[in-house]
Amino acid sequence: MTFTAAQLSNAVAIAHKYIEKNVPVLFAMAHPLMDKMMERKEYADGERLQFPLNFNKMQNVGFISGTTADVIDTNTQQNLTYAELDWKKWNEGFSITLDELVRASGDNAVKNIITAKTENTLESIKDFIQTGFYGSATTNTLAFNGLADIFAASGTAYAGLTDTDFGNDVAGDNLFLPNIDTTLHYCSYSNISPKITKIKSKGQGAPDYMISNSNVFQAYKSIMQAAGQRYVGETELKSGFDSIKVDGVTWLADDYAPGTSSSTQDNYLYIISSKTFGIKYKFGFGKASPMDSDNILIPNQPVIFKNKYGAANIYCNNRRLNAVFKALQPSATS
Repeated sequence: MTFTAAQLSNAVAIAHKYIEKNVPVLFAMAHPLMDKMMERKEYADGERLQFPLNFNKMQNVGFISGTTADVIDTNTQQNLTYAELDWKKWNEGFSITLDELVRASGDNAVKNIITAKTENTLESIKDFIQTGFYGSATTNTLAFNGLADIFAASGTAYAGLTDTDFGNDVAGDNLFLPNIDTTLHYCSYSNISPKITKIKSKGQGAPDYMISNSNVFQAYKSIMQAAGQRYVGETELKSGFDSIKVDGVTWLADDYAPGTSSSTQDNYLYIISSKTFGIKYKFGFGKASPMDSDNILIPNQPVIFKNKYGAANIYCNNRRLNAVFKALQPSATS
């Protein structure tokens, strides 16, 4: 007995429902930061993704005498501006050819083909998510505006704005630019802790996550072990990632994070305030695209396929509450 056309169509439909159900799970499982972003994901409409930036303090807040000598500032002020990003589109799906069905021997073989294609699709989506999260729409205009764009250097536009469009806070730090270090190479507590303290001094409960590749992560643990310091290892819910706490901030190892080797000065360590990050979507995540297709049989080709489309992007609405080391060398000794 072999699959009928109806049975094959039904099997492919079930596989795609399974894939669709697991796409949000894969986003959440990338690491706990992505999990938090998925918890706060928002549907948005419009030609472009817009989000507000609170870039200036209210000028009519201050001490007064409470007498008629006071003149209250009632002038209108611009305290918010809007940043804009493009929607990033993607598709997910798979096809089955007549040749594959001919080569398959029996119903179980056909089921195995569909199962293997489902697993491969999910693994490919996971890789696409994690690569896109660290990537840049500058180098690939179709990609997410990932961490490479969010942590871009001074003078580089993000979401249509540059740091030169903004003033500085009371500490002299730019109101739009993240804290970027390109000089320190040693993965020590004495180098990393001051950066955490700097971000924490800006208030608002920041930061709560650090992310690096395993080379940087292991180098730090080795240095701290040699120094006789202990850090309790934890595993964040849903992630399966090893983590340690540094000054109360969870540090995650993720080999999708930038860096080429333990001997080069190009390894990154991100210090992130998760509440400044988010995901907005137009299609996907439960909202179907009008271009979604079900079990399409191409008239002039022996292929059956089904595609789902999504449109979304990652954003950061307060870059200054985040920091990054861009030149760490895990093998450095001082």
